[in-house]
Amino acid sequence: MIKILIADDHTIVRQGLCSLIEKTDNIELVAECSNGKDALEAIIAITPDVAVLDISMPEIDSITLAGKLVKMNLKTRLVILTIHH
Repeated sequence: MIKILIADDHTIVRQGLCSLIEKTDNIELVAECSNGKDALEAIIAITPDVAVLDISMPEIDSITLAGKLVKMNLKTRLVILTIHH
């Protein structure tokens, strides 16, 4: 079972991603967050296999968050979503 965390400050996007994941076999949604600070805390506490992050979130953006996670040497893989070029 793949454990996944979703973090996006846009509620409709986050809920849509969560809904899709919950319908998928072998993937367990372990957390959803609306800002980078909460995402960082949840990733450290839960250590999901994958974290799907919006690139620009309040409190901590995903690039900064990724840098912090790399320094901690956590095994969580990151997928960063963006609408920017």
